[in-house]
Amino acid sequence: MKKKNRFSLTLGLVFFVFFMLIASFIIIGSFILILVKTNLIGYIPRFSNRYRFFGPFIIIFVFSIIMGTTLTALFSHKILHPFKRAINAINQVANGDLETTLHYERGPYELIELSHSFNRMTKELSGIDTLRSDFINHFSHEFKTPIVSIQGFAKLLKDPAITEQDRQRYIDIIIQESTRLTSLSANVLNLTKVETIEILPEKSNIQLDEQLRQVILLLEPKWQVKQISFHLELVECQINSNDELLQQMWINLIDNAIKFSSKNSLITITLRSDTQEVMISIQDQGLGMDCETQGQVFNKFYQGDRSHTIEGNGLGLSLVKRIITLCQGRIELESTPHQGSTFTVYLPK
Repeated sequence: MKKKNRFSLTLGLVFFVFFMLIASFIIIGSFILILVKTNLIGYIPRFSNRYRFFGPFIIIFVFSIIMGTTLTALFSHKILHPFKRAINAINQVANGDLETTLHYERGPYELIELSHSFNRMTKELSGIDTLRSDFINHFSHEFKTPIVSIQGFAKLLKDPAITEQDRQRYIDIIIQESTRLTSLSANVLNLTKVETIEILPEKSNIQLDEQLRQVILLLEPKWQVKQISFHLELVECQINSNDELLQQMWINLIDNAIKFSSKNSLITITLRSDTQEVMISIQDQGLGMDCETQGQVFNKFYQGDRSHTIEGNGLGLSLVKRIITLCQGRIELESTPHQGSTFTVYLPK
């Protein structure tokens, strides 16, 4: 670790002005004293005998201030040059050049800290810009695919020669793709909503165990189809948070567990509480994930199922992660391929 440079800009400016004044005083004082000693100029007559010796020093002082100010004005551009570089760099970033960097390895520590902060800012902005571009590209692809599918099968329906069986199959596909579009639009809107806020709004006391039961009932049509059973270990617990966002989070997590679970399997939901935080784990016996998938599963539009045979758009867990961040909590994931996954959420009370 580098030793921090403690040379302060303020201290540097003080020494610079002080040095200029002293230099001016010495130069002018020496010049006038030489003239007086060589009798090239006499003592100033209007000074009394008592102050005749101090007269030259008063003149020296006045001329020193004038010369010091002049020298400071002449040499100050060297001190201001790093700041002009910083202003130019900021203007470049404002114009969209996120590759701009500042490098001050020597000099006042304020400038060194400024360069480090500036470079960290441009790096973060560049990353955000990349994420934005990726988001637009992924969204365009995910949105275009079902639209193209709906359009294609709608055209096939116009053919009077198709069989009734094919007609019903095409209609089912159109309904399925329409549902996918609706889900995608809803998730994008929800994600946009939570990403634009920094403080959790409209907090209230929530009976967390009851909220989890309500979410399970809400998703009953999905888990009934797969004949999935639930094992609940829920203690009575209240938490002060946003009811709507928490419910959305549980819907996404439990829906995800149902989606990747096999038929006749078991989902275990556990709720524990202590004085500081609550712990909620959702464990399924589904497909599980490898290490690569676990590392990217919270990224926008990422789907572990590359074949897209399982319904989804890769936004649900991104939304979950953002809501947990707003709640100042954390989420942990444990998963083994073909053995299931466990999502564990920790929330402050």
